[in-house]
Amino acid sequence: MNRRRILRRILLGLLALVVIAAAGMAWMIGPSNIVGMLRYDTRREGDFKVGDRAPDVALTKFDDGGEQRLSALIGDKPLAIIFGSFT
Repeated sequence: MNRRRILRRILLGLLALVVIAAAGMAWMIGPSNIVGMLRYDTRREGDFKVGDRAPDVALTKFDDGGEQRLSALIGDKPLAIIFGSFT
């Protein structure tokens, strides 16, 4: 019986630590960010299908600040544009 009480106290202590850790992480993220992520998530599946032409857009060049139009790059070969961070 005494062993059960000790085990119960240990489990309650671990549960309390998990709750405190979760509350601390939620505080670090910030409640407004969590609500904003849930409320303003407007992702949707796109309308493009395989084989559709890409819309013509202007991309800013990093070297001289000029513009590069996507239509000038599209030729006979496929063109892949990858957006992302490689750091």
